[in-house]
Amino acid sequence: MKPGDKVWMFDPIRQKIVSEKVITSEGDAVVAGSFRNFIGVFCLGFDCFPTREALCEHYRKIFDL
Repeated sequence: MKPGDKVWMFDPIRQKIVSEKVITSEGDAVVAGSFRNFIGVFCLGFDCFPTREALCEHYRKIFDL
């Protein structure tokens, strides 16, 4: 993932799926968020997904839904 890419993740604080843009990344570490509010979210590469469908499929496999 590179800066500017859109990623999907589950936000445990807001308890919902959110989409953010990657601010910076290095290896598996990704910082995504909004430049306007500069609310950054640190996540590892396996917590961020390129599509909402990929995120949902990940959680379906975990919970066997």
